[in-house]
Amino acid sequence: PTRYRSWPELTQALQRDLVDFTHLLLPLAMRLRFELGIPLKVLGWTHTGGSALTVRPDIRSVEELAGGTVAIPHWFSIHNVIVQLLLRQAQLTPATELDSDGAAAHDDHVHLLVMAPTDMPGALAAGTIDGFIVAEPFNARAELDGIGRILRFSSDVWRDHACCALVAP
Repeated sequence: PTRYRSWPELTQALQRDLVDFTHLLLPLAMRLRFELGIPLKVLGWTHTGGSALTVRPDIRSVEELAGGTVAIPHWFSIHNVIVQLLLRQAQLTPATELDSDGAAAHDDHVHLLVMAPTDMPGALAAGTIDGFIVAEPFNARAELDGIGRILRFSSDVWRDHACCALVAP
C-alpha cells in the first residue's frame, strides 16, 4: 500500500497510472471521471453512513454554528452536501469566503473550509474551527479526547449514502 496525503496527490497518481485501485470520495471520483476524463471504474461503495458532524463541546444545535467555521474534507464530497443540507434546514447560509475580520460574512452564514481529515480534530481543539464533518475515526477521537461532540450522524440526514468508493483506473 502507498499512502497519499492529499486528494491532489492521489489524483496525480491516478492520472499517471501509479495505483491499481484506491479508496476515494465518491463525488470526487465522479468528477475525475466525467469532468477530467480519468478513466475510473467504481468497483464498490464504501463508508456508507459512516460520517458525522462533530462540533465544539458547547454547541448543542446546528443553529449555534451561525457565524462560525465548519471543515469539510473536499468540495466534491458527500460531507459537503450533507453539511449544506443541515445548514439550510437550520436557516443558515453556507459561505466559502470570510470577511476582512476573518469571520463569516453575516451572522446567518457558516464558513465552509476544506481541510485534511487528519487536521480536523487538532483545528477543533485549537479553536480554529467550530466543527467538522468527516468519516470515522476522527469524530470518535474528538469525543474521546474531550475536544468535541458528535452533533449529527450523516446517516440521519441521508440514509445509506455512499461516502467513498473503491475505484480503479
